[in-house]
Amino acid sequence: MEVLNDKEKLEIKTSPVRKRPGLWYGVLAVVLIAAIVLAVGYFRSEKKPVAGADGAAAKPDAGSEKAVISVRLLPVQVRPVNMKLLVSGTVWSWDHLTLGSEVGGLKVDGIFVEEGDRVRKGQVLATLQSSILKA
Repeated sequence: MEVLNDKEKLEIKTSPVRKRPGLWYGVLAVVLIAAIVLAVGYFRSEKKPVAGADGAAAKPDAGSEKAVISVRLLPVQVRPVNMKLLVSGTVWSWDHLTLGSEVGGLKVDGIFVEEGDRVRKGQVLATLQSSILKA
């Protein structure tokens, strides 16, 4: 490390800071365009007729060409909603069970439903020989 005398100068070169006038012009242009768009939108907006307290629609001005849509208000009521969806396709069960003549030494003793029959929860579909279970 060197120690500098009073006569020696330490010279550090730095690059000059570049100013970007184009950036400021761009920001200014965006702000001006936004202000113009907002001003035009504000001055072009028309006051729309508002319905009165009795629910009747306000009458348009004589010079206005736009028609007012009348609105009817009803009190809220609870009532059933009939939602039926008619579709075609095949219905498959979530749980698939394969029935065979002998499973784990158990034999099917009787089958009480046919393919395509409607079944309900808890209905006996088939019975197995219980003699093997009793042994």
